[in-house]
Amino acid sequence: MLISAGNFSVRRLITIERTLVTLVTLVSLSSNVFAQEDVLRPYDKKKTTRQDSVRVDISPSKTSRFQSMVRVGVEGGINANFASRTVTGTLSTSPLMVLESGSGVSPVFGIYAEVQPWQSIALCVRVLYDAKKFGAEKTDVIEDCPIIEPISGSVIGYRLASLNSTYTTSVSYVTISPALRWTPFDHFFVQAGPVVQLAVGSISSTITETMDPSELCQFYTRGVASKEISTTTTEDPVPSTRFGVDVGIGYAFSIASWIELVPRIGYQWMFTPYTNAGTGLDDSSQYSNGLTTFTTSEGSLRSLQATLSLWFVLLLRLYTSLFVRERSMKIRFMMLLISIVGVTTTWAQEDVLRPKGRPGSVVTSSPKSSSKGLTWRLGLEAGINYSMTSRDITGSSSTSIFQTFASGSGVSPLFGVYVEVALSKSISLGGRFLYDMKSVHGSKSDVIRDCSVDDGSGGFTTVPATINADYTNKISYITINPLLRFSITDGLFAHIGPVVQVAASNIESTLNQSVDPNETCRFIDAAGQYTLTSTSSTTTATASPTTRFGLDVGLGYMIPLSSTIHLVPRVGYQYMFTEYDAGVKVTDNTQAVTNPPERTVEISKGSLNSLQASLSLWFTL
Repeated sequence: MLISAGNFSVRRLITIERTLVTLVTLVSLSSNVFAQEDVLRPYDKKKTTRQDSVRVDISPSKTSRFQSMVRVGVEGGINANFASRTVTGTLSTSPLMVLESGSGVSPVFGIYAEVQPWQSIALCVRVLYDAKKFGAEKTDVIEDCPIIEPISGSVIGYRLASLNSTYTTSVSYVTISPALRWTPFDHFFVQAGPVVQLAVGSISSTITETMDPSELCQFYTRGVASKEISTTTTEDPVPSTRFGVDVGIGYAFSIASWIELVPRIGYQWMFTPYTNAGTGLDDSSQYSNGLTTFTTSEGSLRSLQATLSLWFVLLLRLYTSLFVRERSMKIRFMMLLISIVGVTTTWAQEDVLRPKGRPGSVVTSSPKSSSKGLTWRLGLEAGINYSMTSRDITGSSSTSIFQTFASGSGVSPLFGVYVEVALSKSISLGGRFLYDMKSVHGSKSDVIRDCSVDDGSGGFTTVPATINADYTNKISYITINPLLRFSITDGLFAHIGPVVQVAASNIESTLNQSVDPNETCRFIDAAGQYTLTSTSSTTTATASPTTRFGLDVGLGYMIPLSSTIHLVPRVGYQYMFTEYDAGVKVTDNTQAVTNPPERTVEISKGSLNSLQASLSLWFTL
């Protein structure tokens, strides 16, 4: 009986103990809720409905606290640019009339920061690299066309010809846009604020004139005939600082409690022009109508923007009522003590009453780990491209200058940002967003072409001469590279993913020709003067296509600098399915005298692939 009574007493103690632990645990878990209410006066003098009890009121007199949010983020997207100006003083068929309006698409990217001290109002700022590119085409241009005497290369007359005129202008700014962000509904917001733009670099403008296919007339540039000619000019941005306003709307999608994906559409209305008024001489019809003085007004430039941002959210809990804070301090302290007692009792329960555990139970050496959620990384990347290009050249001789363009290679920089989320220990989804410059160079030392030799009596004879030729092509892209990254060993990883490249500049091509030092001949320039032993020409053409697609494969290694920072060297190969320029047909008259006839040369589209080596700094969030 004593044993039974003892067992009965022990069972009762155990039952009471479990009941107390359960109650304390419930109180501990609900302490945050109790701390929000007045537990000494749970009911106000007047009754409140259930709806009123859960309503959020952020006025300082009624609210015990609110959350102040600080957000930082990265932003990237595109500008749809619209430019206009007035051109007066010249003919309506002048190629300069194309400058009156223009439009185009260009990239924009940068960083975002804001502080949200109130529930629906935030103060923010966007700092962007804001590239502007626009252009237009005019198809009814009439211009004087020179008639060239093929042997001497001299102009013997002019005639009117129909052609198309196109222009492209590019200029870049650092845009600073402070704004007020208002969220009238959940996630949906409106932004408005001033804009300050600081010009970066020069304004580059290219006018390209293309002969109508039915015209027999051609352009001649240093003895090379073509149906197209381009003229590029650069000027300092005046004014260099512009002012305006920006208004936009967006929606913040919550990916996690601390990260948001934010599409946004906005309009940049600039009060300041991007270039001042100017005057000049239009010589496009000087032989048929004479020189004319034209005037261009100030140029307006405004942009519609579509961007995608990734915002990282930091929460700062600010207590706005000292009275409520003091009133709840004792209650919170009591709840903290109860929580500590409850947790301590739970830990000590088995050790005190059953130091060896329940009969048949398994004692584990460590508690079960809890999930920590997804791991995010954000990084900065910089490196170099080793770019390679190739194309087919048909219709020309093996010693033609056009064979120079058959292949090329070169080194150029790249830089950008990297973002990824780790889905597991070995697999991550990421994305690289790069400003990706490409430069290729090719040369040929056995080019043979016609060259003029002074005969000593005021004339010249044409002889074949050996020259050296080299070319350089440059173009820049905004590269977007979503990827799948998987770990091979601890630190070593591989990744693969598609590549989308959007042209951020025109294609700039430079051709240099140098006469062999053993040759006695010289070139003749446009003024009929003998030149020195080299000539060069630079042309600018709009990237076509403007968007390219491909595949990127790479290897890298994560070198830990700390628990949250890694240095990541990487090598990769960018194989592009899309060419970087258009094919063209040209007339090769470089040996029209010494090895006739003129030949039609077909130059295919050029492939452009890159081997990349880069170094990144990754931060684990």
